[in-house]
Amino acid sequence: MTNYCASKQVNITSESNDINYFHVKQQTLFIAAAAVANKLPLATLNRKHFERIEALKMID
Repeated sequence: MTNYCASKQVNITSESNDINYFHVKQQTLFIAAAAVANKLPLATLNRKHFERIEALKMID
């Protein structure tokens, strides 16, 4: 994990806490932060875990 990726995770965690998304797991935040930090969309079969993370772009 790079420093930039870690900072993205902190930002996403902070945003999720501000919006009362406490049920978002740290593993989910880590995956989302890696995708956001690398400017990549996320392909997942479980969109429900990631759909509340606004900075994350997902593909089908």
